[in-house]
Amino acid sequence: MKDVNHLFLFCDFFGKIWYSVTSWLGFVTGRPTHLSDHLLQFGTLGGFLKGICLALNVIWLSCV
Repeated sequence: MKDVNHLFLFCDFFGKIWYSVTSWLGFVTGRPTHLSDHLLQFGTLGGFLKGICLALNVIWLSCV
């Protein structure tokens, strides 16, 4: 049985979405093992500016 971490992070089809999005944004990241860690990592990629973090969270939620 597959879980949500597998579907969103490790699945051969859907897992590639994150690679594509981070490449499009110009970021290089490590691969988290839990979806909650992925949100935390992705949401803070732009630094600590509130507007950038909010925009990254919207992109993340749109992909999910």
